[in-house]
Amino acid sequence: MTDPFYQGTATQITGAGLKQAAIIDLNGTVVGDSNNLPVANTEAARLISDYDNPAFAQTNGVVMGGIKYTTVVANNASIYGKIGPNGLSGMVSAKSVSHVIIGIYDSSIPSGNAANEVEKIAEYFRTNGV
Repeated sequence: MTDPFYQGTATQITGAGLKQAAIIDLNGTVVGDSNNLPVANTEAARLISDYDNPAFAQTNGVVMGGIKYTTVVANNASIYGKIGPNGLSGMVSAKSVSHVIIGIYDSSIPSGNAANEVEKIAEYFRTNGV
């Protein structure tokens, strides 16, 4: 079940040019999404686990919305992945105190801009204990 605050936040992310967005709590529940990013329970659980073991994400990639991304950044705060022969599309995720913010982008927005949008929300959440 989505929450209006998190739903609005996900919509803010797609309003900045990302294709899809979702916010999940650390139990793996989608609390907000924009443009129907399908986050399977297994995908959410694996992503949350990857923050505790970034080397696993780096080695095995990340699956989100049924799409496997090659991991390009993996640490305890952020996990990014790219797809396609030129790597112009991908996913960015960032962990806050109690949530993971996920953004999916395509070639219409530079990867750095996509990462900045997601990281900005994660930092706001961290600063406010969310």
